[in-house]
Amino acid sequence: MKIIRAKYTGEEGSVFVIAICVVALFALVLGSYITLVQGQATAVARSQSYNSAIPVAEAGVEEALALLNKNYPNIVSAEAWSNSLTADGWSSISSSNTTTKSNLVASANYYQVIISNSPGGYPIITSAGVVPFIEYPWGAQMVTNSATNSTSTVGLTRTIQVQTTTQPLFGAALAAKGLITFEGGGSVDSFNSANTNLSVNGQYSSTKRDDKAIVATDTNSAPSVTGSGSVDIYGYVNTGAGGTVTGTGTFSIGDLAWVNASTPGIEPSRSNDNFNVTFPDISTPTATFVETPSTGTIGGTNYTMVFQGNNYWGSSNVMYETSISFTGIQKAIVTGGAVSVYIPAGGAFSTANGTFIYVAPGSSLSIYCGASAITLAGGSFVNAVNAANIAIYGLPTCTSITFANGASYVGTIYAPEADFTGTGGTTFTGALVANTFSFTRGATMHYDENLSVAGPSTGFVASSWQEIATPTALLNLAP
Repeated sequence: MKIIRAKYTGEEGSVFVIAICVVALFALVLGSYITLVQGQATAVARSQSYNSAIPVAEAGVEEALALLNKNYPNIVSAEAWSNSLTADGWSSISSSNTTTKSNLVASANYYQVIISNSPGGYPIITSAGVVPFIEYPWGAQMVTNSATNSTSTVGLTRTIQVQTTTQPLFGAALAAKGLITFEGGGSVDSFNSANTNLSVNGQYSSTKRDDKAIVATDTNSAPSVTGSGSVDIYGYVNTGAGGTVTGTGTFSIGDLAWVNASTPGIEPSRSNDNFNVTFPDISTPTATFVETPSTGTIGGTNYTMVFQGNNYWGSSNVMYETSISFTGIQKAIVTGGAVSVYIPAGGAFSTANGTFIYVAPGSSLSIYCGASAITLAGGSFVNAVNAANIAIYGLPTCTSITFANGASYVGTIYAPEADFTGTGGTTFTGALVANTFSFTRGATMHYDENLSVAGPSTGFVASSWQEIATPTALLNLAP
């Protein structure tokens, strides 16, 4: 039997061409997919490196803030932040009023930071975070032995700029860690000693009162602020998360119109529960002490203690180490300029009816008190016309402060570990910070808004943050 074979040569060639086309199509799709995956992998890796540049830049900001705040050991006695630049690895202040530093963070990551010291203003921090990124040619990352492939390392740089400001020590009329109590009524308002529209010759006047007083506490207890009788707060009340304002009396908290109309309750937008502030302790001051003040007669008045200021001693500030415990008709005078008094732990600080400390015009008094308790009665302090002229700082060992028998006080008190008690209709002008507050038989508080601007601060903080294009000056710094 003879088998005749059909000839399909043309058909076989067509199948072969189709197969080649299909393989080519698959190769194209596979190549495109590999390229896409490679591109995505590179983009992800680059994005991760790019994003990590921001934390590196922020490390530079932290370094700068540490320098700015290095000389705030006692909060209120700050030296110029630029005093020890080179010792801390920073460059000397340039003709353009800037200082720079570069520092490795981890591996090859580094930041380059500049502090611009604006005369009469607040320093500006500009920090660039630099993160190296290895660029491979196409497909190099798919090859096991990538050492045979050429690569290049580029620096991914992101720069942030931070405007600083100072954090006021007395940003509120009353600020506490714990409970604030008004028993028998109370009144809190504000004025501004630097504004003629809100003061009379820098003094408080009820005809020019303002409504910017803040009563604030960190506690989230129920209640956080409490009282009885009629309590008027011309301003705001702030508590810790979940804190409440309650009592058996009538609270009226709000602006001038709200409180003047005796509107009960809290005006909308005049309260919040997000107050969360750290009150750092005051450190024991360091200075060359004059052990005890002298006695003497000045202007026909015999004084038990005479504190002479810088005009007498020839220094910018004079520090006395002593106790103050006045009875009978004993009295003291502060004259000749700025005076600081250190009362060590175990010492005493008290005045009684008929006794007082007279602060002469042109002088000021700061008392750093380590005594466990402060008790002030009667006049206590005389002739203080501005809250900035008298300051009491309670050291960590000071745990109790009592103002009794209608004592009046113009000044500031910062004693974060002390429980503060005001009895007998006491009147305060300035600002107060304590662990807790308890006012009985009514109390009046006039907050000087100028303290938030011209008063002492706890140091520099960031007021604004933005990402900017990297300045040429930063690009030229070595890691």
